[in-house]
Amino acid sequence: MKSNIFKTTLFISPSWGSLDSKLPIQIYSTYHIFGKSRKWTGKLKKKGKYMGYLKSLGEAPHLYDVMNVSPRMAMYLFKMTDEIMLVEGSLNDKERELIAAYVSGLNACSFCYRGHKAIAEMFGVEEGLIDSLVEDIESVNLDEKMKVALRYSKKVTENASKLVDSDAEALYAVGWDENALMNIVEICALFAMYNRLADGTGVIAGNTKTTLTANKKHGSYIDNLVDFGIDVPEDMKVIIDI
Repeated sequence: MKSNIFKTTLFISPSWGSLDSKLPIQIYSTYHIFGKSRKWTGKLKKKGKYMGYLKSLGEAPHLYDVMNVSPRMAMYLFKMTDEIMLVEGSLNDKERELIAAYVSGLNACSFCYRGHKAIAEMFGVEEGLIDSLVEDIESVNLDEKMKVALRYSKKVTENASKLVDSDAEALYAVGWDENALMNIVEICALFAMYNRLADGTGVIAGNTKTTLTANKKHGSYIDNLVDFGIDVPEDMKVIIDI
């Protein structure tokens, strides 16, 4: 059974000059990476200033634009994301999105960090909490059960080959089960891929032409992808509703 996720409404502008200034744009100007607070130094770039690394996509590409370069991979990836992030399990939506944002922060991916921090806050994570966690998890006042899950996520993300039995036992000691451990690892692995897809193609938070707004709907990750306008291969349309 799938749980609900907030689905953002996306506004697309072919150039910054045509972006409706009345739209409720939400931009995060500060993010914390590897224990350092980094100010976003650039404002929204004017036309021609930033193209990303896939020049065929034009100005300021969004990650969904990148997905259209490899639509078959995108369909499988986003369907897998639904399975990892939305299927009912030991972790709830808020906890999963918190881990996703935290991992993206550890990986220094500004695009995924901004987006999933916003989604986590939509689910009730305190504003500014994730910034503080990325900067120094041990100094943050947080429920110990969740903090242990984040410690495990951090080690999976930064030093997975150094995991030992005691790391898993720490999870079990505070009440997480094996399904939770598996889901934590899945989220860490999933967002390692998303983070590399964004950074590797030059998709960054301060330059994307699509923005989060206050208009939120319920849906799934693959619904978002389809609504954005990806060219779904004909033989893959059947998997959307599976």
